[in-house]
Amino acid sequence: MPAIQLRQTDKGGHVLLEWNAIPTARAWFLGSMGGREGKDAAGAGMLRAIACGTEINMAYPPRPSDPAIAWEPDWNVKIRVKSMTTAMMGQEGAGLGAGDGSDLQDMSDAPDPASAGEDAPPAPEPRKKKFGIFDALKEAAKEVVP
Repeated sequence: MPAIQLRQTDKGGHVLLEWNAIPTARAWFLGSMGGREGKDAAGAGMLRAIACGTEINMAYPPRPSDPAIAWEPDWNVKIRVKSMTTAMMGQEGAGLGAGDGSDLQDMSDAPDPASAGEDAPPAPEPRKKKFGIFDALKEAAKEVVP
């Protein structure tokens, strides 16, 4: 799902919240917590916005079309798609998670394949494997993320 773009405008005593429309969102949840100091100051705290998307349920092997046939799946999975952001109340641009991943660094400690010398061992032969839950997740992600 696209990232939530949360905008805040201080209106002197209260904060106006606005966010972008996400066409695939089926439900929204906004929550905040914090405190107020003094009588005239607006509350300070944290705000969290969550846009809930579709839900995908999968099982392997698939349920037989004939209800008389016993069905015992090897595995099943439920995928809930959502977009989330957290921000400081009353501070424009103080989002803690835009959700686009642009601020993340590559955390892999694997060597760069281009820098591997000729002394590198040959790659092992790929094994044939059964269709598993991670294969289903990859297929579901293809349907959800354009």
